[in-house]
Amino acid sequence: MLVQIATLLLETPVLACDALNKMIVKLEDCLRSSKQAEVLPLLSPLLTAAQREQQEATLLVEVLTDLTAALGVIDEESSSASSQSNFPSINSNSGHTALSLVCVHLTSRFKCTEHSLNRARDLTEAISVAVQSHQQRLERERKELYKSIVLQLCQLTSWSCTVAKLRCNIGGDSNRVFSVCVRMFSILSSMIKTLDSNMAVFVRPELERLLKFTGKKLSPVTDDLITYVVEAQEQGETASKVLRRTKQSPRLVLEREQFCKHVILFGNKVKINFQQYLPEGPVRDFKIKTQQLQGVRGGDADQLDDEDEANVSINDCDTVVLSPHGSAQEVEDSDQSDGE
Repeated sequence: MLVQIATLLLETPVLACDALNKMIVKLEDCLRSSKQAEVLPLLSPLLTAAQREQQEATLLVEVLTDLTAALGVIDEESSSASSQSNFPSINSNSGHTALSLVCVHLTSRFKCTEHSLNRARDLTEAISVAVQSHQQRLERERKELYKSIVLQLCQLTSWSCTVAKLRCNIGGDSNRVFSVCVRMFSILSSMIKTLDSNMAVFVRPELERLLKFTGKKLSPVTDDLITYVVEAQEQGETASKVLRRTKQSPRLVLEREQFCKHVILFGNKVKINFQQYLPEGPVRDFKIKTQQLQGVRGGDADQLDDEDEANVSINDCDTVVLSPHGSAQEVEDSDQSDGE
């Protein structure tokens, strides 16, 4: 009950005050000191409250550090559990719950960034129709907003990269991580499409750092994530389960390729070589693996045959037994015809 009340209070947007800040500090200390997994739901509202005060980075980085120690990363078999010290309630079991809460928070941050991008588009349209006395003020606001957006995306890209590295459970957790990566590349593409030549020159240092991190860090991590999910095959897994487990992989690849395409087109437009920061295209294998395909089809066919045999019922066909003697009505009709 205490966690629910605290969640309601922290997620309600109110003006900052000393009493609220003291309550946030006390709840954060409770989260850091408690060893009970029941206090983990406080993580999401605490991140939301810290976001309003622009102080979420420290808390989120420490949570991701403990998650890395508890769950491990995809490209390493063992994790450094000895480095875990910030949140005792995060372990190998409760870490998946904390990972889900972090993904939810990143999704809300993506919405805030999308709102800023929409605001930047509105300012661009307003400048084109504003009087000259207002154009300078709007242009100055637009430049500050774009620089803020690029810095936010640098931060979000770093957090998304850390989340994508984690060894998550196949199923719900992996789908949430895939959704985070898909939204990340989608927002990056939207930002690139809204930039113009003057703005690209203004935010070029921050933009190059963002593109370099995305191409050299985030893209290889997403490749490892796709490989990790695709190769996580269970014994006796049917084709439908395989498709359900890997259904978001093509979408992630598509969003990443769309992002690379928009970066290349924008670089050609502004005469800046942004392509050097992008990853090399993966070599795709489109060969049909006949043996695996036949095995999957054979397994599905056997399963369907077994289901058909199990569903056979004696009542599937209505059998009509004809009597050797006619009915009473037929006998009376026959006697009348003989009398005539």
